[in-house]
Amino acid sequence: MTVFDNSPSQLKQDQLVAEREALSIQTVEGDAADLSMFADESFDLVFNPCSTVFMQDVRAVWKEAYRVLRHGGILMTGSMNPVHYIFDLYKADEGILEIAHSIPYSDLTSIPKEDLNELIEKGLPVEFGHSLTDLLGGQCDAGFVITDMYEDYMLDSPLHKYHPSYIATRAVKR
Repeated sequence: MTVFDNSPSQLKQDQLVAEREALSIQTVEGDAADLSMFADESFDLVFNPCSTVFMQDVRAVWKEAYRVLRHGGILMTGSMNPVHYIFDLYKADEGILEIAHSIPYSDLTSIPKEDLNELIEKGLPVEFGHSLTDLLGGQCDAGFVITDMYEDYMLDSPLHKYHPSYIATRAVKR
């Protein structure tokens, strides 16, 4: 099993858990939009539970996942519902639903510069809210066939009563 992430601290945590549970893993640091360290068709499964929100170019990620999967390989991925990003989330926490952003969303361009600087200074991730065209259509454009889709709710969010928070797909390389 290969664990791939762009965060050295996350990879360190993954290694600690693997050692605790007596699991054999290889950890690799990098950007999912560039999997050039892996050969074509070298994996049977790519599992990406929720990190698309930290990926600026999700279409490049789908192309790379397609390239490294063997024929018949499976991509399982999840993301935030794009609708999540249209609201001012600070006001939503106060029960005020105010549309503040468009999709696609990016912390790089959508939040005040001082808030972005604070995120970066604290080592917190920058988020991206992708369109359904990029999340779903991008998988199809890369060559995948989406075989299933699931939506779920973030129950601690005031938005959960209005729309599902998460989208997950299962896609096959044919």
